Amino acid sequence: MTSASAARTSDSIALILAVAVASGIAHLGTSTMPFQVGALMDGRGLSASLAGVFGLFEIGALAISMILLSPVVHRFSSVTISLAGAALAALAHAIMFLIPATLPPLLAGATLAGIGYGLVFAAAITGASTARNPDRVYALGNVGAILFIVVMMMIIPLASARLGAMGAFPAIAALILIVAPAMLRFRSRPALLTPPPARVLSQPATIALLVMWACYSLGTGALWSFAERIGTRLAIDPEMIATILSASTACGVLGSVVAALIGGRLPRVPAMLVGLAGTALSCVLMGYADGTVSFALGVLTYWIFYMYQYALFLGTAAMFDAEGRLGTLGGGCERLAFAVGAPIGGLIVDHGSFGMLGLLGFASCIITIPVCMPIVARTLRQRAAATDRSHESPDRSTEYAPAP
Repeated sequence: MTSASAARTSDSIALILAVAVASGIAHLGTSTMPFQVGALMDGRGLSASLAGVFGLFEIGALAISMILLSPVVHRFSSVTISLAGAALAALAHAIMFLIPATLPPLLAGATLAGIGYGLVFAAAITGASTARNPDRVYALGNVGAILFIVVMMMIIPLASARLGAMGAFPAIAALILIVAPAMLRFRSRPALLTPPPARVLSQPATIALLVMWACYSLGTGALWSFAERIGTRLAIDPEMIATILSASTACGVLGSVVAALIGGRLPRVPAMLVGLAGTALSCVLMGYADGTVSFALGVLTYWIFYMYQYALFLGTAAMFDAEGRLGTLGGGCERLAFAVGAPIGGLIVDHGSFGMLGLLGFASCIITIPVCMPIVARTLRQRAAATDRSHESPDRSTEYAPAP
C-alpha cells in the first residue's frame, strides 16, 4: 500500500524513466494491434472480422480495467501495479503464441493482456500524479514511450521473420519482460502530505474534465482510424502515406516536448484551449485534404496537438487528484472512447464522407468547451487560491503543501 503522506517534491530522472517505460508498455497493445491482427490472420487463419473482435477485446479490457480500478488505485503501490500488469500482459502474449487457432482461448488471452496493459497504464498515471510538475513528467514520459514504441515496431518484423507469422506475440512478451525492471524506479514517487477528498471523482469539475476528455478522444479516434483511407482516396502513393504516418510519430514527440516546456509556466486554461483548437483545426485539414501537402499538414499537426493536449489532460487530472484516481479513470474513458470512435467513423465513411469525419473530429474538440471549461477553470482558480492561503497559514490548509 502507498503511504497517504508525501509531498510534491520530485520530478526525478528515475521517475520520468519509469513513467516512460510504463507508458510505452501500456500503449503496446494499441500501437502493435495492426501487427497482432495480421499475425492472427496469417498464423491462425482468422478472418478480418474475427481478428477485429480480438482487438476490441484487448483494447476494451484495457479501458474497462482502468475504469474499474480508478476508485481504489491510490491504495496500491505504483511498483506493484506496474510489475503485476507487465507480468500479466507478457504471460498472455506468450500463451497466445502457444495455443491453437480457436477463438475463445485467443479472446481470453486478449482480455488478460488488456487487463495487464490497463494495470501498467494506471501505474504510469499514478506514478507521475504526485510530481511537482505533472505536466512535465507526463510529457517527457510520453516522449520516452514514443521512442520505445518505435523500437518495438522495428523489432516485430524481425521476430516474425525468425519465428513465423505469430512472431509478434513472443516479441512483445520478451520486450515487456526486458524493460519492466525500470518500473521499480516508481519507488522514487513522492507521497502526499494531505490526501485529496474521497469524493473527488464525483465533483462537478472532475466530471466536466472527463466529458471533455472522452468527447475529444471519440472524435479524434474516429478520424485517425481512417487516416490511411483518406490518403488512399487522394491517390497518394502508399509509400508516401506510410512515410507521412511514420513522420507523425516525430511530431508527437514535438508536441510532448512543447507541453513539457510550458508545463507550470503558462496558465492552464489558455494552454488547454490552444491544444483543443489546434487539434480541431488539424481534423478539418485532414478530413478536407485535397492532395499530398494538405494531407501531410493535417496528419502532422494532428499529432503535434494531440500529444500536447494529452499531457495537459493528464496534468489537469493530477491537479484535481494527486493520488491518480481521476487520471486513471480519465485514461480508461479516453481509451474506451477511442475504441468506440472507430466504428462510428466507419458508419460516417460508409454513409457520408471523409469531410464529415473531419467535422466530427472538429466538433468533438470544441463542443464541450462552453459548458465544461468554465467549471474546470473555476475549480483551478479555487485550488490556486487555497494553495496561496496554505502558504500563508499552513496549519489551516486542507490543500497540498510542500514537505518541510
